[in-house]
Amino acid sequence: MRWAVNHFEVDLILIGADSITSEGTVLNKIGSRLLALVAHEEHVPFYVASPLLKYNPETSFGLLEKIEMRPPNEIWENPPEGVHVINPAFETVNRRYIDEIITEAGIFAPSYIHIYFERLYPELVG
Repeated sequence: MRWAVNHFEVDLILIGADSITSEGTVLNKIGSRLLALVAHEEHVPFYVASPLLKYNPETSFGLLEKIEMRPPNEIWENPPEGVHVINPAFETVNRRYIDEIITEAGIFAPSYIHIYFERLYPELVG
C-alpha cells in the first residue's frame, strides 16, 4: 500500500467494517490496520464505509469484541514440530487513524458512532 500511495495520486483510503465498537474502533479483515497506518504516515485521509448496524452496542457495557481465529491449516497444513500457527481473521483499527465513518446516517468522526446509532436505531439500544 505504501508503494501505491507513493507512486499514484491517492486521494483517500477506504475500507469497510465487520464490526464497530462504542469507542469507534473498527474490526475488519487482516491488513486493515496496515492500511490505516500507511494513510496516517503518508497524510492520506482514511475512511470507513459501513452500515450503522455493524455497531455493537454491547461494547458500551464492557463487552469486548472477539477476534475470530481460523484454522491454522489454512496457512500451513503440516508445519514442523514445535511451530504453532495463529490465524486471526480480523484485526482492530484504532479510531485515532480513522478520519471519518461513512454511514446511512451521514459522515462523522468514529467517536460519535454510538450517538448516531441511538438516533437511527433507538429500539436496538439495550
